[in-house]
Amino acid sequence: MMRLITAIALAAVVSTGNAGATGKTKKEVRTGNTALSIVDKDATPETKALYANLWLIQSRGVMFGHHDYPSYGVGWSGDEDRSDVKDIVGVHPAVYSLDMEWIDDRKVEFIKNAHRRGGVSMLVWHQTNPLTEGPGTEYPVGTAWDNTKVVDQILTEGSEMNVKYKKRLDGVAEWFFKMRDDEGKLIPVIFRPLHEHTQIWNWWGRKATTKREFIAFWMTATRASCSLRYFLASGVARISVLAVATLAALSDSLRARRGLMPDFIKPALPEFEIGFGQIVAGFDNEIPPVPYRKCF
Repeated sequence: MMRLITAIALAAVVSTGNAGATGKTKKEVRTGNTALSIVDKDATPETKALYANLWLIQSRGVMFGHHDYPSYGVGWSGDEDRSDVKDIVGVHPAVYSLDMEWIDDRKVEFIKNAHRRGGVSMLVWHQTNPLTEGPGTEYPVGTAWDNTKVVDQILTEGSEMNVKYKKRLDGVAEWFFKMRDDEGKLIPVIFRPLHEHTQIWNWWGRKATTKREFIAFWMTATRASCSLRYFLASGVARISVLAVATLAALSDSLRARRGLMPDFIKPALPEFEIGFGQIVAGFDNEIPPVPYRKCF
């Protein structure tokens, strides 16, 4: 039977060490007979455990969840410790999805609560267009749905958009820093920074970026983890984020942007069955890897 997969590729965020395209500093997490490579050598033990458990859970079942479940539901909004799923079956969903664009302290508490229950939190990011955002605009101008080209400017080191976007990523890192458990440890989360990148509606998608620009932008977007290091009081670089690359639909070919090299993206399964039985094993090296960039 064809397995329908919405999370196409899973990887730990690129490290600030000297991993480069060779991946020599990658650490392995073993799950039974499978050795999983994590790109970021500074991933926390909890993050490695999450990565490994996402593999192990495949043999046991499916983790069910949906977007914003603790915030509102059918006929209610803002109720304490409530979700539609809990109303029906007595427990909250296993997966909590939320949007980094509208993160606030209350939603950070929801992440902490989900973690206490043994759940997993996943953040999508419908980030505004940094070039066209601002007061007085009409939808979709300035939103994630405004596909005005800007990524090329963001990738130009020292440009206005480059500086502005780095500050935006610093803000994301601050939110990651607040996601801590009752013992003060960073809570591992899944992050989808470039949501549905094979679509044409967004400013990071295939209509507004070339393949090479997108690959370089992926490296830039995951720079939020670099910023996170600077917020750690101990000064020890420990990363709690797993970055996910997702297609817009199952019919989208995995080859659409396969320049995301295996040194930066680890397929979530050894092979994928997509669309009408098309099988694509991993990612082929059609585009040379973007030279590795250290943080700052």
